[in-house]
Order: sequence, then structure tokens, then C-alpha cells
Amino acid sequence: MNFWQNFRRAVIVSIFLQLTVQLGAFNTTIINSKNGIAGNAVRKVFVDHSNRVWLGTDNGVSCITGNGVTNYIFSNGLTESKVWEIAQSNDNRLWFGSFGNGLYEFKDNRFVHYPLPRSRANNSIRRIFPVDSLLFIGTEAGLNVYNMQSNEFLTYQNRTAVNTLPPILKPDS
Repeated sequence: MNFWQNFRRAVIVSIFLQLTVQLGAFNTTIINSKNGIAGNAVRKVFVDHSNRVWLGTDNGVSCITGNGVTNYIFSNGLTESKVWEIAQSNDNRLWFGSFGNGLYEFKDNRFVHYPLPRSRANNSIRRIFPVDSLLFIGTEAGLNVYNMQSNEFLTYQNRTAVNTLPPILKPDS
């Protein structure tokens, strides 16, 4: 980082702190692994349809409700601690993408594992985007599409033909 980038950041932080003092201190609570959540490296924050706050961390999943925090660390079917993505499909199913062990669904207070096809690199999920009955899953090795109705995965890499994409993605003729 050069001098001007550091200077700009310092000015922004200074302005923020001045506004905080002028407007009154924010009422904040720090929650970390010492007093509640699974891990300090929070990779994803997600609020579901029931207003539960889900945290994907490098040490498992935390769920925050009005009753407190529940941590899922190698328990209830979760076999990978690094959870970097959380999404909810149209039917309110919760989906979790791990860094190294594929896809999980949170169902009946348990995690159900859906290993992705192909290589180990494909199991490092970066993004999940639900559309209708499909989950578009971005990985380090390409795109996977999971059909929730047929329970099948389709894998797309650099040179996959356009005509093999699901109909929702095909260009108009």
C-alpha cells in the first residue's frame, strides 16, 4: 500500500470516529469465540426467513436468535469447519457452502452433506445463488448447478457448451 492509500484510510477512520463522538457512542456488543460464536474469522453473515442470524466462520457455524447462540462445530452432521457461504432457497431451505467439503443443507436441526462431483477443488464453495429449484454453486474450479428436485449436479468448467446449460441460463434465440 502506498502513502496516499494509507493517508486516505486514516482520514476516513478519523471522520468516522469524530462523527461517532458527536452523535453519541453506538450501543454495541462484541461477540467472539470467547463469549459465544464458533470462530472469530466470520466469512458470511446471513439472516434467514425466521430472522435468525447465521454466521459462517473458519471454525463452524453459529446461529444467533433471541434466545442466544447455538454453535455447530463438527456436530449435527457438519464435517467441515470452514463455512464461507450461506443461502436460502425459495422453499426456505438453508444451504451452507464449505471451503473444502462441498455443500450442506440444514434440515431438521442437522446438516446433510452433498459432496460435489469431480475434484477436491470443486468442493471449495465460494458462492451459492438459488433460482427456482436450482442452486448455482460457484467454486474454485467452475460452476456447479444442483437441481433440488432431481437431486442431481451438473458441472460447468471453462469450455462447457452453452447448449448444456439449464434452460434458465440459455441465451434467447
